[in-house]
Amino acid sequence: MPAGHGLSIALKDVIDGESVSATAVSYVYGDANVGQNKTITATGITLGGTDADNYVLSATTVSGSVGTITKKTLTPSISGTVTKVYDGTKTTARKPHRRA
Repeated sequence: MPAGHGLSIALKDVIDGESVSATAVSYVYGDANVGQNKTITATGITLGGTDADNYVLSATTVSGSVGTITKKTLTPSISGTVTKVYDGTKTTARKPHRRA
């Protein structure tokens, strides 16, 4: 996921006033299918901030059901050439072809 994706890693039990943050090397969806509350796993988590040396992480990977994958919009278009002999109708001489 690119920077600016809106994800952040929360740290529990940081003492008030201390400067500690966490960042991850990567964020990955559990699957590629459309849906809400999708599992995202953050890996390679490290601590930062001026007080980071006072803490240790209990894990460097964390997952949560915080993702959404939306449907991709497809724009239909027509290509190719169809020719017919005049017959007084607007129908094509070619039957429509459906792609699966």
